[in-house]
Amino acid sequence: MKSAVSRSVVAVTVLAALGSAAACGGGGDGGGAGGERPKASAAASKGPAARLERAALATGDIKGYEVERPKASDAAKPAAARPGQASPAKCAPLAALPEPEARVDRVVTGADGKHHTATDVELAAYAVTDARNTMTDLREATRAVGTTKAVGAAEAAPGAKAAEAAEAAESKGCATFRVGGHRYFGLHPLPAPDKGDEAVSYAYAHREGEFVIREHVTVVRRGGTLMTFAASNLYDPEGVQDDRQAERDGADGGAAMGGGDGGDGGSTPTADENPEVAPEIIDAQLDKL
Repeated sequence: MKSAVSRSVVAVTVLAALGSAAACGGGGDGGGAGGERPKASAAASKGPAARLERAALATGDIKGYEVERPKASDAAKPAAARPGQASPAKCAPLAALPEPEARVDRVVTGADGKHHTATDVELAAYAVTDARNTMTDLREATRAVGTTKAVGAAEAAPGAKAAEAAEAAESKGCATFRVGGHRYFGLHPLPAPDKGDEAVSYAYAHREGEFVIREHVTVVRRGGTLMTFAASNLYDPEGVQDDRQAERDGADGGAAMGGGDGGDGGSTPTADENPEVAPEIIDAQLDKL
């Protein structure tokens, strides 16, 4: 019998809904000495990529949190949906924002190592009109949810039961939608913070093998810059069920659920432990932009 402790994972994963990541350098490679390279380097140092890089969060900016660049394996995000890829089409921006002029990405985690939630913070530069239009599209998509349901309920059940629950939960709008071969479910709008020029917040989930990745996304616009804060965790339905069965059987269930130390650092998030974007992360990023 597998314990949720042995299957516990922290989701240091970038949100599949937010476009393809790119390493954004601020200048040239410094190795050439000819022609136009110095001018190109000088121009790059003043461009949108360099501006975003200077504004990106770093360790020390938020008390109690560590900030890292995403690993190359984690930074591969799907490109913006092509026409016909998303169904319904109006849900496309939820899976991937339009390609920006420049982008930088950071991953923020609790310094104590006990948090199940990782927050991906992305800065993306657009023309102001394009940024406004993207926010309008996001807001309309999150409102077009039809009949919503809680993330991590019957949809997260393992095996054939999950497939039956998924079919029953199909609804109009974006509550359940597909982009390419990926299926997203449980979308519902959340109260947006009064930050920047405008903001929108929502939550949804998708499967990654036997796990359910749950996302809480807040997008804040300031001028032509979109700041995306995507808090995520991994829910292990089978691990949680195993531990509940162990409790019922009296098979050391208390240790399985608590990690053996009386704390919450080693257990798997349960169905009602949805991730949240910490307000202090949003404030710290706005202060640096």
